[in-house]
This record gives sequence, structure tokens and C-alpha cells, in this order.
Amino acid sequence: MRVLIAAGGTGGHVFPAVAVAEKLIEQGCELNWVGRPQSLEEHESWRLGIPFVSMPLRGFKRKWSLSNLSALTMFFQGRRLVKETLEAFCPHILFALGS
Repeated sequence: MRVLIAAGGTGGHVFPAVAVAEKLIEQGCELNWVGRPQSLEEHESWRLGIPFVSMPLRGFKRKWSLSNLSALTMFFQGRRLVKETLEAFCPHILFALGS
């Protein structure tokens, strides 16, 4: 079974995903993980031997800011990468944690 993990940001999202990933590896599942570059989720995925797909992501600021323009650009880049990843890996399950 192919499982795509999308979890990141904080340990509260990453470490439950790590626990599930370890059990899925024991069951012989094929895993991929998507998340932000140079992040806790990237470190943990490589530690577990799970291929990692880096997504350029950043949150939007609540008040108007020019940085929201770059966040919007990253959103569309990430959207394209997610589509490519889903088509290439073709997961049976998407396991997502976070907000």
C-alpha cells in the first residue's frame, strides 16, 4: 500500500506522523512525505528512510503585507508540486496532520 504523509510545522504534528509511519513501515507500506524544506518533518522522514518531497510553503499574514504576495506565489508552486507528486506516487491513502 502506498501512503503519502503530509505533516509538519511543529512536533505536535510531526511526531504522531512519525509513530504512524514507523508502524506502516513495519507493515511493508511504501511511504512518501511532503513538507517544508529544512524542517523537522524533512529530518524525520530521512531518519526513517522515507523519500521526502520539499514544498515551498509559508503562511499568510493576517494583515495586508507584501510578504503575502510571495506566500501566494509559493502556494501556487506548492499546488503544482502536490499535483505532480500525487500523479507520480499515486497513493492509496493520504495521511495529513496539521492545520
